[in-house]
Amino acid sequence: MEKGEKVALLAIGVNLLLFAIKYAFSNLSGSIALKADAFHSLSDVVASSTVLGGLFIAKRKTRLFPYGLYKVENMASVIVALVILYAGYEIAMEATQGETIDLQNVWPAVASVVCAIVVSFLYSSYATRVGREINSPSLVADAKHISIDMFASAAVLVGF
Repeated sequence: MEKGEKVALLAIGVNLLLFAIKYAFSNLSGSIALKADAFHSLSDVVASSTVLGGLFIAKRKTRLFPYGLYKVENMASVIVALVILYAGYEIAMEATQGETIDLQNVWPAVASVVCAIVVSFLYSSYATRVGREINSPSLVADAKHISIDMFASAAVLVGF
């Protein structure tokens, strides 16, 4: 497994970890916004899986494409961009149509969101560096996607 594929696999793990943290603390606090952010992280697994698949396919060589199917990786970048747009739409819908409830255990939930922001920042910085190093547009796009997720988490934090 090449370096880019390892980083893409790590992205799947990071997104699953973020989902678990956010979902657990959304149940603890009763926060609908945090629960929406948790499922947003779960949907990011699909984007990161697309990147991983694109990286695997891009290195395949055929008789017609002796240098590999590297353009597939660019298509994976477009899919990640579409997922980012959809995530923005979902967040906007949740913000405008969400219900109001009394929150519980706010400080542990706040700590979980801060932890999620730190994890997102660290991973996106690492993946951006590796993506640029190996010239992988889809890996850089996925890293930017995860860095954008910090803003969604920050909005949840402000909501608390």
